[in-house]
Amino acid sequence: MTTLSRILHRLESPDEGERIEALLELVRVQGPAPLDRLFRLATEDPSPGVRYYARRAFGSLKAAAGAGREGPAPAPPDAPGAAPAPGEEARLASLAQDLGALDPRRRLAAVRRAVADPAPTFVPLLAAALPRESSVEVRAALVAAIGRLGGPAETALLAPFLGDRDHRVRANAVDALAAIGSEEAIVQLIPAVQDPDHRVQTNAARALAGVEGTSIPRLLRALALDGEVWNRDAALHALDSLDAPFALRLLAEMARGDAVQRLRAKARACLERRATAGQALARHLLEGLPPEG
Repeated sequence: MTTLSRILHRLESPDEGERIEALLELVRVQGPAPLDRLFRLATEDPSPGVRYYARRAFGSLKAAAGAGREGPAPAPPDAPGAAPAPGEEARLASLAQDLGALDPRRRLAAVRRAVADPAPTFVPLLAAALPRESSVEVRAALVAAIGRLGGPAETALLAPFLGDRDHRVRANAVDALAAIGSEEAIVQLIPAVQDPDHRVQTNAARALAGVEGTSIPRLLRALALDGEVWNRDAALHALDSLDAPFALRLLAEMARGDAVQRLRAKARACLERRATAGQALARHLLEGLPPEG
């Protein structure tokens, strides 16, 4: 079995860790890019960690494929598989070891150490640790650290923690996404203004109040029609939390015309839930959509 065949086989593994390792190896070898498979993992895999690494691998390999004969595009310093700067190997090894320790106090100390003396290459290690973290305190610290040290690429990893069972993690997720500040990150915060915890509500409202130069409806429309599927998916998630007529009309636009079938189906399902709940506008908009298929 060739190296690429072995990697592609591991991408289908039921084990989350093995799928992540395969994604990292795929970027390192810079072989022929299975972009369709990476896109599916980045949008549909049940693991936030796998979706995160698949999205980053998709971006890196798509850029390399676009470079053509000029050779692969260089990976950014914090891309999965990027080589650490000289002298960082020992720090990376120490951080990885401590993040995998059985004692949660040691894991928490590792996160705090990474924030106090950061390096771009720490972000993938922190990101890999987050989905498997069982301690609420460490999970909250990881979310905050990734928001502080990461960037827009970490949005898809952090967003699911807005629904964490612990309010401290949810509040830190709001602050982390607000710190990232991209449009995709900001629209994820819209449902959080209805969180049962007052601190989460307050943090989300403060972040949304800081959106400059545009209104929330205009921002959502721009993202719903954006060329990047991640932005459209984020817009769908936010629109599904709103009862306003403009949100229902945007959902209908996406159900009718989005280029990705999965997003069309998701938008239609949002409208169907509203129609079932008795919203006349949702029922009217559904009647105007073409048949599924």
